[in-house]
Amino acid sequence: ANALESFELYRMVQKARDGLEIRVKERTLELAETNEKLQQEIIEHKQSEEALRRSEEKYRRLVENAPLGILTIDPAGQIVDFNPMLLKILGSPSPEAIRQMNVFDFPPLLESGIANDFLRCLTSGMPGTFEKIYRAVGITEMNLRYHLSPIWEDGNRVGGVQAILEDISERRKLENQLHQAQKME
Repeated sequence: ANALESFELYRMVQKARDGLEIRVKERTLELAETNEKLQQEIIEHKQSEEALRRSEEKYRRLVENAPLGILTIDPAGQIVDFNPMLLKILGSPSPEAIRQMNVFDFPPLLESGIANDFLRCLTSGMPGTFEKIYRAVGITEMNLRYHLSPIWEDGNRVGGVQAILEDISERRKLENQLHQAQKME
C-alpha cells in the first residue's frame, strides 16, 4: 500500500511538474513576445524623437536665418522668444538686453505707437498688419512694417502675441524716388 501510495504521489508530482514546465514555457513565450513588442516600441519612439529633433532643427534654422525680425511676447509684454534679425531691427546691442525687454516699457516702441498695437492684439485677439515710423537709439529712422498674431491658449484666451517685423525703409525710399520721377515727367 505504501509503494502504491508512493507511486501515486510520484505520478502526481510528475504531472504537476510537467504542468509547471508547460506553464513556464508558455509564460516565457509570452514574455519574449512582450519583450519584442517593447523593443519595437522603443525603436519607433527613438525614430519619432529623431524626426521631431530634425523638424525642430529645420524650423529653428528657418527662423534664425529669416530676413525678418520675429518675436513672441507673453501677456505682460515680456519678450519670450526672438530671432537674431530682431536685434538689428530694434537696435538692441545683445540677446541678453532683448530678453530683459518688455514691449510696454521700451521707449522707442511706446513713442512709435507699436506698443499700443501689441496691447490691442493682446486684448482683442485680433491680428493685424501695421506700418509705422520707428526710431531706436543709435539707429536712423526706419519705416517698419509688422504683422501681429495672437497666440491662443486653450482655444479661448490670448496667451501672447507673435510679431513679424520688416524694415521697409529702402523700399519706401525707392517708391518716393519713383514718385518724384513720375512727377518730373
